[in-house]
Amino acid sequence: MFGASDYSVSLGLPGQTSHPKVVEGLRKTIEAADRHGKYVCKVVGYPRLENARKFMEMGCHMIEIGHDVTILR
Repeated sequence: MFGASDYSVSLGLPGQTSHPKVVEGLRKTIEAADRHGKYVCKVVGYPRLENARKFMEMGCHMIEIGHDVTILR
């Protein structure tokens, strides 16, 4: 599970989940997972379904369309 929000904070870029450094971190995570036979899940966030295709094209194996609490809200 790649947490772009958490990762952006680790990089000193809080909340900048589409920053090139965060996107590169996701890309490297996907590459490492592929090498080791593991899967990467990326949260897209409801209702941002258009982002799902982008992450699938990057190689994410699973897409979470949002947490139940977010969807119910």
